[in-house]
Amino acid sequence: MENSVKQILENVGGFANIESYTHCATRLRMTVKNKDLVNEDEIKKVNGVLGVVHKENQIQVIIGAKVDEAYRIMQKLEANENPEKAVQPAQETTEKKKFSINDVLTYISASIAPVLPVLVASGLINAILALCLQFNVLTEESSTYVVLYGVANAAFTYLPILVAVAGAKKLNTNAYIAGFLAAAMCCDAINGVEGLSLFGISIYTVTYTSNIVPVLLMVPVLALLERFVSKVIPEQASFILKPFVLVIIMTPLILWVLGPVGSIIGSTLADLCIYMSNLGGVAFGIAALFMPLLVITGMHTMLIPVIVNEMTTYGFSYFFSLNIAVNFAICGAALAVGVKAKKRENKSLGISTGVTALLSVTEPALYGVLIRFKKPLVTTCIASGLTGIFIGIMKIKGYAAASVSLLTLPIFMGEDTMNFIYACAAAAIAVALSFAITYVVGFDEEQ
Repeated sequence: MENSVKQILENVGGFANIESYTHCATRLRMTVKNKDLVNEDEIKKVNGVLGVVHKENQIQVIIGAKVDEAYRIMQKLEANENPEKAVQPAQETTEKKKFSINDVLTYISASIAPVLPVLVASGLINAILALCLQFNVLTEESSTYVVLYGVANAAFTYLPILVAVAGAKKLNTNAYIAGFLAAAMCCDAINGVEGLSLFGISIYTVTYTSNIVPVLLMVPVLALLERFVSKVIPEQASFILKPFVLVIIMTPLILWVLGPVGSIIGSTLADLCIYMSNLGGVAFGIAALFMPLLVITGMHTMLIPVIVNEMTTYGFSYFFSLNIAVNFAICGAALAVGVKAKKRENKSLGISTGVTALLSVTEPALYGVLIRFKKPLVTTCIASGLTGIFIGIMKIKGYAAASVSLLTLPIFMGEDTMNFIYACAAAAIAVALSFAITYVVGFDEEQ
């Protein structure tokens, strides 16, 4: 893997051309300074690389389950490299970078992607607890259940702190001050308390726990303020005064402006999800139709703030349930390729990636099979859309966030037992439809 990471670095222009990097469940995400130095064709040839997604100055290298190992190797290589030997691209010093909507999307993605493993762990714990309750292994009053439930829900309760730290690292501002401010907002003295005021000015009541929109607004303001303060405060007094000034200025800004605005935005997003669910199955079908394409471009991570807000506002998410349609449709199409393919290597690839998708990691199937043979990608979208109609009609709810797979279906267990049954039915429909349509339509193995 180390050799593969070195080849990737070589073809993105080395660390000198990398502004920042992180990873999600399957992708190594790098923001580069000069995109002209990136050789995508050579990166795709690197052993272990399943594909490359290029969005302006962000390069997403799809690696799969070994992405965490690749990230650690990258950190080690960066630590060993002599920064004095790094050559900055000329374009970076002569051109002023223009602000674009992609910068906003990249920032949101970089703030959320590092936190995804925590949400996955939380979702799996909740899934196991749901099974234990269903089969009377545990009760809601048992100490074991109470402790594990508390651990699992801590991921959502204190999610703003984690997002604030990740966002601060992305914007190269003080991550500890960002985390401290988020933690302060989540404390019992402020969080959801009515009738508070600061310097005689009333504070809008906001529930900051589980609410990530306020911190997504806070971190960019903190980054701008820190740059200004660093220029004003003498270097000799910076260690003592800068943290104090940042906190004392940011606290009123958050309580009076950023917190209320973020809360309103978050509530609006949650209400939009509920409104969409009331439009019926067609609306969900259209959304599910395009979901595989969002996964391809990496834009699916943009939906996480929406889903988290919906869950924290209502205790469940309709929108999250669309992942059933997408993940299981990808699985069905890959398995169909494995069954119908004539070449031995394609049979093995289709079946192995189909099984992997069934267990939640869909990128190998998506990039190694569906995009490669083209037609299976189209049939996946169709099957996903049809399954989305069923999900919308039945109003299936997700009660926890985790990568949807055969093992995590219990996260759809709630007060209504039929919700879980409908979720299982949706998974079966997605696999069956995608398999059948892909098998009938076929594909060209010579492409």
